[in-house]
Amino acid sequence: MPLIGLGQTDTTEYYWDEDSVMMIKCVGDCENGFGERSAEVPNSCTTSQYTGFFKNGKFDGEGSYYIATAAGGCKYVGEWKNGKRHGEGVYTSDNGTVKKGLWENGEFIGKE
Repeated sequence: MPLIGLGQTDTTEYYWDEDSVMMIKCVGDCENGFGERSAEVPNSCTTSQYTGFFKNGKFDGEGSYYIATAAGGCKYVGEWKNGKRHGEGVYTSDNGTVKKGLWENGEFIGKE
């Protein structure tokens, strides 16, 4: 899903996703470099934030991703490839369950 305006650097403007109602904010280089991208679904208690490296507008390299909802939140800190968890990382669910180890193409494959 393409994002309007994504790729500009050091922007604090909000962008609307073309397919859904979501506000996206980028600080830094969220296309090919280091930046921080946050997203919010208006009129809900759902927000997310990624801080780390980007390649072609996707999470790629070291980074941390947090999602907060009214019911709790979860986070992943580790390596990314092409927008998916890939490499070593730690995922903590909203109920406190921790998965630490290797990830491949977004799936947990086992302990280090």
